Amino acid sequence: MKKMSVSKYTVISSNVSFMLIKPKNSSGYDEITSKIIKSYPSLISIPLTYIYNYSLHTGIFPDCLKMAVVKPLYEKGDKFQT
Repeated sequence: MKKMSVSKYTVISSNVSFMLIKPKNSSGYDEITSKIIKSYPSLISIPLTYIYNYSLHTGIFPDCLKMAVVKPLYEKGDKFQT
C-alpha cells in the first residue's frame, strides 16, 4: 500500500486560508458560516488546526463532515427546460 505524505498544517497557514474565504451566509453541517470564520480567525485557528492535524495523523475523518449538498447553478437559459 502506498503511503501519502502530508505536511503538518500550522496556525499561520490557517490564518492565511481564512483570509482567502469569501464571506457568505450559507453554512455546512456544522452551521458555521464563512462570515464567522473570517470574522474571528484568531479564536478558531488553533482548534481547527489541531482538529485538521489530528485527523491527518490518525486517518480518521468524521462522517458528518463528509456530506455535501450539491446544487446546480443555472447561468443562462430556461432552468426548467431539459
